[in-house]
Amino acid sequence: MRIDESENKWKCTRDENGTNIQEVDKNRHIASKVSEMEQRYLFNEQYEEMNEQKMRGLDIYTIQDEDKKILNESKDNGIMLSRKKYSGESDISKPGTKLKFKLKMNELRKQDSKLNIEGFMDGMEYNLPFISTLKEKRQSRTKLEVYSTVLDVVHLIEKRQKILVITGAGISTSLGIPDFRSNTGIYSKLEQYGLNDPQELFDIDVFKEDPNIFYSFMMKFFPLEELKNTYSPTHAFIKLLQDKGKLLTQYTQNVDNIEEIVGIHNEKLVRCHGSFKDAICILCEHVFPGEIIFSALKLKTLPYCPKCLKKKKNKKIKTKQKFNNEDDSMTDIGVLKPTITFFGEKLPKSFHEKIEKDIHSCDLVICIGTSLKVAPVSKIIDAIPSNIPQIYISREPVKHISFDITLLSEYCDDIIASLCYHLSWNEFYEIAKRGHQDAFNRMKDYPKLIWKEESKSIWRLTKDIQ
Repeated sequence: MRIDESENKWKCTRDENGTNIQEVDKNRHIASKVSEMEQRYLFNEQYEEMNEQKMRGLDIYTIQDEDKKILNESKDNGIMLSRKKYSGESDISKPGTKLKFKLKMNELRKQDSKLNIEGFMDGMEYNLPFISTLKEKRQSRTKLEVYSTVLDVVHLIEKRQKILVITGAGISTSLGIPDFRSNTGIYSKLEQYGLNDPQELFDIDVFKEDPNIFYSFMMKFFPLEELKNTYSPTHAFIKLLQDKGKLLTQYTQNVDNIEEIVGIHNEKLVRCHGSFKDAICILCEHVFPGEIIFSALKLKTLPYCPKCLKKKKNKKIKTKQKFNNEDDSMTDIGVLKPTITFFGEKLPKSFHEKIEKDIHSCDLVICIGTSLKVAPVSKIIDAIPSNIPQIYISREPVKHISFDITLLSEYCDDIIASLCYHLSWNEFYEIAKRGHQDAFNRMKDYPKLIWKEESKSIWRLTKDIQ
C-alpha cells in the first residue's frame, strides 16, 4: 500500500509476483502499512469531506454520528466499557484510546456516489483518532436529579450494600498529615527546595538523582512514625462500612498505611499509589519492612539497603551520612525507596484488576478528601455507569465533575460525624474514640451543627448549633 498525495487516495500496488496486495491485506489494518502521520492526513481529509456533504443536507452516516453515539454510550455505561467495546482496551490509566471502527463504504457510496471516500476499503477495520470522544476530553456526566439533600445521602448509605469509596489526603489532615493542593498543603511549602514543579518531589528520576530532597521534606512534614497506631474518624467510618458489609472496595490515594491500622481488610483495599508499609532498594530491588526507613531518618541518615551493605567488601563503611553530604564510597549501595508510586512509575496491578470488576458491582460511590486531579484515580468516576449515585465529601467542591450531592466542611470528620448521627450508627463513636484523641474530641459537637445549601445539591456544615 502507498499514498498518492496528488489525488489523496489509496492506490493498490502489486508485489514482486504480481499479486494484488489489496486482496492479500483485505483483513489487515492500514495502520500496519503506513505511518500514523499518513493515516491521520488521510482520515482528516475524509472526515472533513463527509461532514461537508452532511452539512449540505445529504442523509449520510458520518464519522461525527459515530462519535456522538460512542460518547452517549460512555456516559451511560462508563468510559471503561466503551473503550473495551471499541478498542479492546479498558485500561483507564492510558491518556487516550484509538478506536477500531468499521466503515461501511458501500452504503455510503449508494447514498452519494460523488463522495470522495475511496481512501478507505470496504469492511476494513481502522484505528481512527476519535479525540473528542475518548482521548483527553472528560465525558460530561449528567447529575441524577432525584438526589439532592443531606438526607438523601443518609438514605443511600443506609440502603446500599456495595459502596465504592475513593479517598485522598483530606481524610488524614485532622491527624496533622498535610494534603497536597490546599493553601497550607504540601505543594505550598516547596519553594525552599528549589523545585521547578511541586510534583518533582515525587518524581522517580529526581529521587534517583538526589533522594535527600524527598527524605528531607518527609522528615519535616510527615509525622508518620508518630501516627503509626492511630487513625481519623473518617477512617473509622470506612471501617464501619466494612463491618456492616457495605464496603465493596476502598481506593485510597494515601500512602500513610492508616487503612491497615484501622483494620480495612486487604481484599477490600486498593492502595492506588502504594504505601510506606514496605521499602524497596533502587538498585537490587529487594523489599524490606518500611520501618527501616523511619529508623534511619530518626538518626538523620539516608536509608541504605542492608543487602547491598552486606555485599560491600569494606565492612567498616559507616552509613551515618548527614543530609546533603556526598559520599562517593556509597555509590554502589542502593538507597531504599518507600513502595509508593512516584510520577514516572506504573500503578499496582491490583488497581487495574480490581476496578474493572468493581465498576460492574458498585451501587454507590463516595469520594472523600480528594480533589480528583491525578489520573488514573480521577478517571474512576468516568468508568462508573452514570445511573450509580455519586457523593462528594471534602473542604471545597470540584468543578470538573458533576456529583449528585456535595457535602463540605473544613474537615471530612465533621461531615462523617453528622452523617453517622443521622444514621444512628452509635458504633461509629466507639471506633473513632479508639483512634486519634484530638481529632475525636474536636468533632464531638458536629452532629448538632446545621447544614446550609450553598447552591443546588451543594451543602456546607455551618458553625451554628441547633
